[in-house]
Amino acid sequence: MVAGLLAVGLLADLLAPYSYDDFNPARRLRPPTAAHPFGTDEQGRDVLSRVVYGARVSMVVAVGSALVATLVGSVIGTLSGYFGGTADLMTQRLIDVWLAFPGLIFVIFLVGILSNSFPVLILTIGLLYSAGSSRVVRGAVMVIRDSLYVEAARALGARHGRILLRHILPNVLSVIIVNASAQLGRYHFAGVVPFFPRVRAPAPLPQLGSDALRSPNPDGLPPESNALSGTGRYPGRLFVQHVWRCRPGPARPPSEGPLKLKPWG
Repeated sequence: MVAGLLAVGLLADLLAPYSYDDFNPARRLRPPTAAHPFGTDEQGRDVLSRVVYGARVSMVVAVGSALVATLVGSVIGTLSGYFGGTADLMTQRLIDVWLAFPGLIFVIFLVGILSNSFPVLILTIGLLYSAGSSRVVRGAVMVIRDSLYVEAARALGARHGRILLRHILPNVLSVIIVNASAQLGRYHFAGVVPFFPRVRAPAPLPQLGSDALRSPNPDGLPPESNALSGTGRYPGRLFVQHVWRCRPGPARPPSEGPLKLKPWG
């Protein structure tokens, strides 16, 4: 699935029939047709094209977050696992607090300090998941630091930096790559479903999952029609669901007046 989304994101310019910001108010909120298989949104943009380009944005968020989490987690895990002792104990207690900290509060904290921007989204998700990556790297480093070739290098007078760069990191690099690849889907899901509505890609870039939260209610449209915005009667619903709800149904019988209750017994 992740590989498919990556392929769609890379080939978005070839797969999307329209541009993601090609809006036309004259064709807004149209049902699915041959020209627009997913219909159009409240600004007349093709929903299918925005989904395709949204896959690109989500994959950029996933890959960027994976790089941040891998870099931060690898540095913390390598240093903590190699030196051990009191430094490792204090670091792991901080990691425990980091893992127990609610993700929503962490996101609100970063957004309040920084700003609502695309790099903040990548930085937030990367820092949020870097603690788990550090635990994986720390375990691999603790196994390698007691190896005979590391002890031989230390006996020959090699410095800590040389041991880390020449003997530790090359042997844990496979663990780091596998862990980052395995967690890529998790980072992608975090980019699709943000923890906080304000943390998302800036408009007009589409983003899967949160693109429905930033469109204002168009003038002259009832709240029921604003199915892709977050302010209608059905917030976050797909436009297809809106069309299904608004389909003509059978005529209702006239009201028979208020319900009359019969006496008990």
